[in-house]
Amino acid sequence: MSYSFTTTFTRTHAREIASRVAADLRLMHRYYGRPSLTEIDEYETEFVELLVGGYLYRAEYGFKHSGDRLVSLRYTVRPGSGDPDRAGKIPATADVSGASFFSYVEYSSDFQALSYAEQQAVKQGLPFQRTPGPGPGSGSGYWTTDHSYSAGGVAASRETFKTAA
Repeated sequence: MSYSFTTTFTRTHAREIASRVAADLRLMHRYYGRPSLTEIDEYETEFVELLVGGYLYRAEYGFKHSGDRLVSLRYTVRPGSGDPDRAGKIPATADVSGASFFSYVEYSSDFQALSYAEQQAVKQGLPFQRTPGPGPGSGSGYWTTDHSYSAGGVAASRETFKTAA
């Protein structure tokens, strides 16, 4: 997925989108105690840097138990415009006892087109280093598309995963 089709997308636009993602994560912190506020700042910085470069396809943050998602927020980057939604309205009552917090990033085709050295240079500029691996399984739940955060011709569509009741 490539969204570097416009020259109007700026770091300011990336920060606007990432700030809404960070607001969602702050609610997650308030409801479930994770991610930490320091981690949220780092995730926000990572989101901005990857978005500015055109290197982010999807980012996900949530809780898993026995390898399966319990509650999760997933943001898929795409071309988009319009009035951005306000952050918030994340599930507040999931049972995350015994669960672990996770975050997962998928890079865009623009990132994949970079040489190995260029990819490493991008990753070295981020606030932390990710460990490659598969994302969690879906378990017994479902995704709903519920928000879209956009600026400068780029949008991050949010999907929320909830465990089936």
